[in-house]
Amino acid sequence: MCMKRIICFSLTLIMLLSILPIQSRAEGTAESAIPQDGTFAGGPLQQTTLLNSAEFYIGKGCSFVVADLMNAGFTSIQVLETAEASDDTVNSAVVSVSIDGNKVFTAGQQFDFNVPIVVEYFRQTEAKLPLASSDLDTTEYRALLKSLYEAGFTNIIVEELYDLSPAAYAGRPIVAMTVDGKDVFAKGDCLPLETPIAVTAHFQTDAENDSASARGKSIISLPYSTNYYLRKSQNDCVQQFRQLGFTNVSSVAVTDTLWGASQPEQVVGISVDGTLEFGHGDQYGKNAEVIVYYHIPEFKFTETAITAPEDDCLTIPYFVADGDDLAGITIKVENEDSLEQTGPYSFTALKPGTATVAAYYLDTLLAECSVEVVPGVVSVPEIQIESITVPNEKISVGVGRFFEMPFTISPDNAVRGGLDITSSNSQIADVLFDENGDSVVRITGIKAGSTSITIKASDKVAAKKQISVVDVLPEKITVTADTSKIYIGMEGTLSANFIPADVTNQKITWKSSAPRVLKVNSDGSYQALSAGEAIITAAHPKGVSGSIQLTVQPVLAKSLKLCSDWDSTKPFCKDSTMTLTAEFIPEDTTDKTITWSSSDEAVATVSPKGVVKAIAFGDATITATTSNGIEGTYPVCVAITPQSFRVSASIGIRSNDHVGNSWSTGFTFNDEPVRSGSIVSIMPGEKFSAGGWAEENDSKPDYGQYTETIELTKEMCKTGFTIEGDVDVRENGGRYSGHYAVWHLKMQFTPVH
Repeated sequence: MCMKRIICFSLTLIMLLSILPIQSRAEGTAESAIPQDGTFAGGPLQQTTLLNSAEFYIGKGCSFVVADLMNAGFTSIQVLETAEASDDTVNSAVVSVSIDGNKVFTAGQQFDFNVPIVVEYFRQTEAKLPLASSDLDTTEYRALLKSLYEAGFTNIIVEELYDLSPAAYAGRPIVAMTVDGKDVFAKGDCLPLETPIAVTAHFQTDAENDSASARGKSIISLPYSTNYYLRKSQNDCVQQFRQLGFTNVSSVAVTDTLWGASQPEQVVGISVDGTLEFGHGDQYGKNAEVIVYYHIPEFKFTETAITAPEDDCLTIPYFVADGDDLAGITIKVENEDSLEQTGPYSFTALKPGTATVAAYYLDTLLAECSVEVVPGVVSVPEIQIESITVPNEKISVGVGRFFEMPFTISPDNAVRGGLDITSSNSQIADVLFDENGDSVVRITGIKAGSTSITIKASDKVAAKKQISVVDVLPEKITVTADTSKIYIGMEGTLSANFIPADVTNQKITWKSSAPRVLKVNSDGSYQALSAGEAIITAAHPKGVSGSIQLTVQPVLAKSLKLCSDWDSTKPFCKDSTMTLTAEFIPEDTTDKTITWSSSDEAVATVSPKGVVKAIAFGDATITATTSNGIEGTYPVCVAITPQSFRVSASIGIRSNDHVGNSWSTGFTFNDEPVRSGSIVSIMPGEKFSAGGWAEENDSKPDYGQYTETIELTKEMCKTGFTIEGDVDVRENGGRYSGHYAVWHLKMQFTPVH
């Protein structure tokens, strides 16, 4: 079987060098058999050179870029339409070109001719109106057309009328414009590109004072770019160009299985004055040559001359590029006296004579076959093979690869049926042959060794060729890791990548230059043990190796939380200690080095192991800092032991309105009696009460008291404090009922350190 390369592009593109009228297309060429692995007797892969860089292609027309790449020799080009484009991207402009997945390349680089290339381009579907209907009075005619073309609109109908007097003209045309039949429209309206826009301009009749009028009679402005016409009807395009005023318009039928036209009569390209790429508003003379290239089916009779006996029923073999679809193709017989048509391509020979069978698509002649009808039965003897010839070159094929070995038979017109092609050892190499194809044997290497390929036509005619099957050896090995960053404790896998990829023996020996840093196993798996660098080498038994340098990094903390063993229900007093521990995030942090510090060592200190000691009453913040600067904090509040105060108390009568003559007085602390000179203890932050009382000594004693409730603050612990107030005693009965005695109380609390 002849394995021919098929080049398929997903676009409608025009390349002048590729456009061939059907009448001049060559009738087949001999094609040499090329090995599918790119080698013939050990030869190298076919390569081609880039003509331009990636930056060069950006913004160019899609058809131009594809034509340039094909001119360089590349054969595997795919074109994709993309919706992603910047605001200033022009219609059908190329936005990216990638070669084998790489969008960065330079002119002069070499690649395999069949390397995959993807061309992405942007096709505009909508455009914004560049002006409003109210702007027509202040807009020049040519500027109006230019703005519409540049916006991307494709259905612009222009009518230039030369009907104004010089006085009415006033130096510029009067412009009228409708959008989709409406004469009122707003600037910035977003409309489809094909929205009909009609522009009318009135010029003066005096050609002597109006250059625009003279220009309008001989110069034509194109209303659309190249892309507008592609895939449209051939007849419609021809009529449009003639209506524009072009006088030299013609059509050329092409059999384009490459450009992507799917329907007959679809336009695949238009040449105006020799160019295939024209834009909105481009101007040409009315006599410029306009050629409309359109698609017709590629059809041919595989035999151009046939001899048939009388009364014979015959069919004429044919080939059609679009499969077996004969839609639109008409087959006619000239000289129906000799040949009668009984079906689309079946006939009956009537009497001796010569008839011509012709295939047409509309009025275009596609192919002809001459049929000679002869008397009686014509027997055509089979021509036997006399000799078989195989190549003299030494042939070798790699394991898993294939090679297409050509052979020739003599004479050329001998019957090929019945050829027997075998391998002497099918476990070394296998063979495949298509009897109806070209004279090529496809040889597939199975395992290393030697075998002979025999091509046999009969017991007397045979040819034999010795074939060597060899192991595919590595030329280069690259080593890759499953991640770009490796940390202590990680496990992963290393991969050895062979060039070429189909190396027969892909067994690898792995080795680490620093196994205590990065250990590598026989299967390419690894364990990161400690921080440092290691070179990992993958070695092939044939002496080819590849390596990669990897760095194992410690797992550093991302955040830090401090915890204490102190019972939070108890005050943290002087000389008390607590131990702080750090919780690292992530949990697998390997570098757990911590530096401890206190914001106020007069209040609390911290040891290198996180032990905090209370020194004095107050607040402090304990900070733990990791080696990479991550901090964790813990607030410490040191409470002092109950503060002792010496009480100095006095009470004296300030006024006595006949309440009594004999009195008893005293002092209280937290509702308990206390004497002046006594020592009391108070906890900072706690509330306590202090005060005094006075009582009349008689049969009906009168009583009064004064008490304050206070919270002990840090400042009071340092400076002491005083309670001062009046004790009011009211007479309960007798003639002085309602009278008062007022005693003044003063209690001073002095800190005892």
